[in-house]
Amino acid sequence: MKVLAINPQFTPGYIHSARWDELTISGSHWYPIFLSYTVGLLEKHGHVCKLVDAEANGWSDDDVLRIAKGFKPDFTLVYVSQKGLTQNINLSGRIKEETESSIIFVGPWCSMPRVKEVCKKSSIVDHVIDGEFEFAVRDIVEGKETEKFIRSGRLTAQQLNELPWVTKTYNKHLNIEKYKIGSLWHPFVDMFTGRKCYWGKCTFCLWPNTIFKGGGYVARNIEDVIDEIEWAVEHVRPRIKEIFIQDDTPPAWRCKQIAEGIIERGIDISWSTYARGDLTLTPDILRLMKKSGCHCLHVGYESASNRILKNVNKGVTKEMLERFTAWCNDAGIDIHADFMIGLPGETEKTVRKTIEWAKKLHVLTYQFAPPKPYPCTPYYDWLLEKGFMDEDGNPNYSNMSYSQIVDYCKQAMKECYFNPAYLRRVMFKPKELRRLARSAVHVIPYVFSKRV
Repeated sequence: MKVLAINPQFTPGYIHSARWDELTISGSHWYPIFLSYTVGLLEKHGHVCKLVDAEANGWSDDDVLRIAKGFKPDFTLVYVSQKGLTQNINLSGRIKEETESSIIFVGPWCSMPRVKEVCKKSSIVDHVIDGEFEFAVRDIVEGKETEKFIRSGRLTAQQLNELPWVTKTYNKHLNIEKYKIGSLWHPFVDMFTGRKCYWGKCTFCLWPNTIFKGGGYVARNIEDVIDEIEWAVEHVRPRIKEIFIQDDTPPAWRCKQIAEGIIERGIDISWSTYARGDLTLTPDILRLMKKSGCHCLHVGYESASNRILKNVNKGVTKEMLERFTAWCNDAGIDIHADFMIGLPGETEKTVRKTIEWAKKLHVLTYQFAPPKPYPCTPYYDWLLEKGFMDEDGNPNYSNMSYSQIVDYCKQAMKECYFNPAYLRRVMFKPKELRRLARSAVHVIPYVFSKRV
């Protein structure tokens, strides 16, 4: 069978594969990682595939339609978004009319009631997969699954090990140069060494509450992981400078395994991943990670208020995060620090407390964002129950409007990035200045704009 996999463009700057439903403010582009794993699996089973990332290439729906007409797929796989759902359906209808292709919708948004309800009424969409979708897509293509709505089970370790290396799919189908993340060296690739966050209880988080259906980390065979890293360093072109471990989020023992494997093989590569500041990554493990080439950890700080951290079931405290930051600094590992302003319990006082705290933390890059309420998450349900959501689905509290939350985020970015202590700190990291400048081209206009 011939399968066309599409990561469509909704609007410039929107990233379907990101963990939040909003435009990028740093010019970032993540790989369409789930689609890429699916394409690899289908090709492994003898199907002919074309992976189209319209988002990264800036291709319009007309461009995608021309590709579809030339390829003539039997099945078209579309990674949908909640905001772009109408556009996704219109594009799918045009492809279906021109090619008679069966349409399959996938992605975290397929877990959400509104998406299911709209698709239920549509004759264009043939299948909607709720959950991890690689093997469900294979079953549809091979005629083993015929239902319109499919609740896919969580992938097992055996299934993870059956998936082909995603870096080979990137190398074959995508332009590596198109993908850039502000905290990572360019060019980079990302990959899963396991799936699901070992914590998975934060009330606001998209992936654990939709595509992964909760926490509980599942790991690939570590030898296969190191084999893929070694292959990617040697064969992906143009030559990559960094690998991002996309696991959501890897436990300490997995980070230790990766570091040990890279060191044992003598692989010369920088790598980064997500991390929780829960002190499970001990100083010894962090030093080992640094020795293996670990460059940066993406850490969710969210708030300086322990009450707010408890409200969203973060599982860490301000004091733990401070200690973890010091450990990373001692090990020589940089931190990309994520903060959210506008979580339950936020006040003007807690916002100021968070901004002042962030300015004191020795981190390399900051991100301040308003929380995004996603259906299927406890945070969304709480906002709905309390009546704290505006007509656009944004948090809107009695003491703090959404526009005020956005203004606070911009103010936080200004104060942190233009803080003399921060500027002095990064001046001692000349290797990072070019990368930081690349992001600043996008971030600075945003923080001084009136964009909400």
